[in-house]
Amino acid sequence: MFQNPILFYRNAQADGRTFRFYWGSTGSVLGVTIPRERRYSVSLRRVLMYKFFLFFVLMIAFTACVRPPEKLDPHFVILQYLSKSDSSNDSGNISDGTGTPVSGGANAPVACPVPALVFNPGGIIDTGQTTCWDAAGVGVACLGTGQDGAFANIPNARSFVGPTQHCIYTNDYTTLDQFHGLTWKTCAEGQSGAACGTGVSTQISWTAATTIPAPVGSCGALNAQNGGNGYAGRNDWRLPTVKELASLFHYSNAPQIDVVSFPAVFSGIAYMTDSTVTGTPTNIWVADFSDVAVLKAYSTPKGANLNVRCVAGNPLPPLAFTDNGNGSITDQNTGLIWQKCADGQAALTCMGAATNNTQTAAYASCNALNVANFAGRNDWRLPNVNELLSIVDYSVTNPSISTAMFPFVSPQAHWTSTSSSNTPSTGIVVSFFNGSLNRPNKATPLPSRCVAN
Repeated sequence: MFQNPILFYRNAQADGRTFRFYWGSTGSVLGVTIPRERRYSVSLRRVLMYKFFLFFVLMIAFTACVRPPEKLDPHFVILQYLSKSDSSNDSGNISDGTGTPVSGGANAPVACPVPALVFNPGGIIDTGQTTCWDAAGVGVACLGTGQDGAFANIPNARSFVGPTQHCIYTNDYTTLDQFHGLTWKTCAEGQSGAACGTGVSTQISWTAATTIPAPVGSCGALNAQNGGNGYAGRNDWRLPTVKELASLFHYSNAPQIDVVSFPAVFSGIAYMTDSTVTGTPTNIWVADFSDVAVLKAYSTPKGANLNVRCVAGNPLPPLAFTDNGNGSITDQNTGLIWQKCADGQAALTCMGAATNNTQTAAYASCNALNVANFAGRNDWRLPNVNELLSIVDYSVTNPSISTAMFPFVSPQAHWTSTSSSNTPSTGIVVSFFNGSLNRPNKATPLPSRCVAN
């Protein structure tokens, strides 16, 4: 009937209680009586209907357009880490005195003081090495050598605080890694006291240490102490991962750990980790603080009796890299910029064989990148052992690295700028077959990869 609703609407006129609708160009009148109240009601319903329809369309558009990021940036990763740490503040928890809240029962004592700290769980700390040696092991001035000792507190300063006596459980001592946010039991299992001078370290196998219920001498047993509140008021004690335990290495001390924060370290037997060797599921990674070269994945079965050092806190975040498209790779966790390909390979594709350099020649290859302003940078250097270890992926082997980011990696050991302080004519290398450490003579030809920060 109504063939022109727009014209129909625009020509409508009201007279009292009657609407006269003028239809078409002839001016014919169709008189329809509609109460004002109903007219207003119809108009209101239409307005609400239009608003609801518009809201519905906008919600569909918003849902279709907004997506979570495929890869969390490092700041969000850290925010997640801190949020997880803070989430345990609920339900009347108490603090362990190092900034991390722990569970408390109905009779929980007054909380310990909590320092205000911000952690960087995925970052890297300095190796602690401050001395430099030439290829023959003779001490030299560090300036301009490119060696580890020439870069103090690079990429970040070490910061271990302890032993700290718990304010409530006064027989319990912990050491806090203020950079990563991990809390370590100051003494190995079997030792106790502020100086770890009471008792001796006791050994247990990984098989026994991971048994439930947890046996004495295991990290799990610490969680049941102090009436269920746990050792030092924590009940999240566990075995460390290989990277967590390796972060304790101090490459100038003997034993090679921060000896003030971790006194009386027994170094005759290696310490176990909770990291199973990829490809050899019967073995675990271990670390020996008498010799940093003994971070190994072989001949260490899960049934072997080893020392135990327990840790509490959130694990390190997963590896996260970005290809910058110019021959460099950014590590989102550490902020370090890596040479995508080893020295000698094609800069963008990594095709070709890597050049095997002596450690001295490896320093020169990184300096050559600075002269060429490679990837727009002139701060390239040979990485220290902590830096190179940070890009190892222990979930894969041969090579133990992300081949999506670092293609055609040789599984050989790669040079670092860190020397072995025990035998300074040797240098520390990282194997990309499985992530183990070794210390060959500095004249040994091996691949190298540079880093910048």
